[in-house]
Amino acid sequence: MVSEAILAKYARALAYRDGQARHGMSQHEISQAVDDFRRFAIIVEPDQTVDAFVDDPSDNKFLEAALAGNCEFVVSGDPHLLRLGEYQGIQILPPAAFLALLEQEP
Repeated sequence: MVSEAILAKYARALAYRDGQARHGMSQHEISQAVDDFRRFAIIVEPDQTVDAFVDDPSDNKFLEAALAGNCEFVVSGDPHLLRLGEYQGIQILPPAAFLALLEQEP
């Protein structure tokens, strides 16, 4: 699940100098990647606001989307989200831990 606000954040992050250095994507390639993701993702429109993060309020959009999508997990490498660990029954896991969980499933 993803919201339009999250897709916009992805586009901004890829356009940051660090993102450019790591991925080397042009603005056109970034736009194309976000558009491709939009086609395959389930887009949700959050209907409630969350105020879980004071130090980085922009991270609230991930919890808002997870709540709107009735998600069980948020998978992220963001330290703010990971420190929270869980929010209203939604587990917050780094990618490696989520993959390990999936591998345990029958």
